[in-house]
Amino acid sequence: RFMGRTVYDDMRRMERIVCGSDRAWTVLRPAGLFDAEGVSDYRVATSRLPGRFTSRADLGDALLREATGDLHPHAFVDVRTTEGIPRILDVIRKEAFGGRK
Repeated sequence: RFMGRTVYDDMRRMERIVCGSDRAWTVLRPAGLFDAEGVSDYRVATSRLPGRFTSRADLGDALLREATGDLHPHAFVDVRTTEGIPRILDVIRKEAFGGRK
């Protein structure tokens, strides 16, 4: 309820500013980020996607595709990794303790 509240307030403010712009824009919305060896068969959609995680490699690939392909102009796009997804405890451990197991 309270965790990350200012982050989400900032995100909503940023999205209002972007939407009000006269520029071409697309907002990508990844889930929790994790490291992966390479790009997977991830999903993108302008509707809410299921899943808790997006690999940094998949997010990078999606960002490049959107920037060079004009695929979803003036849209909010969810990005979710669909394979090789870690357990939530492993992600927390890696982010909190730098990868020590």
